[in-house]
Amino acid sequence: MIHNFSFRQTRNHLLSSALALLLFAGVWTGSLFSSAAFCAAQPIPKSSKVSTEHLSSIRYDFYLLEQPRPVRIHVLTIDLSEGKVEPIAVIAPQADEQSCSAVRTDPRLLAAHPSLQAFVNANPWSPWGPTYPINVRILGLAATEGKIRCFHQGVSVWTDRSRRVFIGEPNNIQDIREGVGGFEQILKASEVLPGPGGALHPRTAVGVNRDGTHLYLAAADGRQPGFSEGMTLEELARFMKQLGCWDAANMDGGGSTILGIINPQGQIQILNNPSGPVRALPVILTIRLKPQSNP
Repeated sequence: MIHNFSFRQTRNHLLSSALALLLFAGVWTGSLFSSAAFCAAQPIPKSSKVSTEHLSSIRYDFYLLEQPRPVRIHVLTIDLSEGKVEPIAVIAPQADEQSCSAVRTDPRLLAAHPSLQAFVNANPWSPWGPTYPINVRILGLAATEGKIRCFHQGVSVWTDRSRRVFIGEPNNIQDIREGVGGFEQILKASEVLPGPGGALHPRTAVGVNRDGTHLYLAAADGRQPGFSEGMTLEELARFMKQLGCWDAANMDGGGSTILGIINPQGQIQILNNPSGPVRALPVILTIRLKPQSNP
C-alpha cells in the first residue's frame, strides 16, 4: 500500500525528526561533557581540621567536588624520596591450608603497629553475596617481607627490593618485597584507561608519580545522597591523573573503602566517611616509619 503525505505533513515530520535528533544529540554530548567536566579543572583542596604535621613525609588533602554531583575525596600524599617511611602490606591470618584464604579482620586491628603512620584498604575477595563470609579467598597479589601469599590478578601495587613502588603487572616476582592487589589499572603512563559512564560507588585508588618518589592514597566517599554520591572509574582515573599520578589502580571499593592515619594522640583516625559500618578486610596497605638504622 502506498501512503500519500501532503507537503505540510512531510515538512512537519522532518522537523519533528530533526528536533528529536538534536535533543538526543544534546543529551548524549551533554553526558559526555559532564563526565569530562567532572575533573576538567585542577582540583583544589579544601581546608581541613585534620593535621598531619606529626606524621613523617605525609600530607593530607580534602577535596569537595560539586559537579556533576557532590563527592568528597580524601587524599594522602606520601613522599618516599625522604626515606623516612615505607609501604607495608598487612595480610589477615589464613582461614585454612589454602595460602590465599583469609579471616577478614577489622582494618584497624590489621593496621595496629608501633610504627604505623597511615593505612588504606586494598584487595577484593570472594565469594560475594547478600552476606559476606568471614573466611574468604584473597583476590590479587598479597605479599609481605618478600613472601608471596597470593599471586598477581587484576592489577598489582608492589615495592621492589629498593622499596620503589610500581603499579601494573610484575615482571619478576622475585623482586617483590611488599605487594597488594586491586580490580584494575585505571591510569597507565598518564593515559586514562576506563571509558565514560558506569556505576557510582565509593572508590579507593592507589597511585604513584612517574619516578616513583610519591605515593597517593585516595578514598572517595559514596552512596550518601546529597553528601557524597561516589565516582565512576573514569572520573577516579582523571582525578588521580590531576593529582600527579603516572600510574594508578582501582582497589576494592564500596563498603570496603577506608583511609586512616595515626592522630597526635597515637590513636587510629578514619579520614573518610564509610558508607556503612567499618568492614572487616583480608588485606590492607599501611605506611610505616622505617626502622632506625644503628650508627
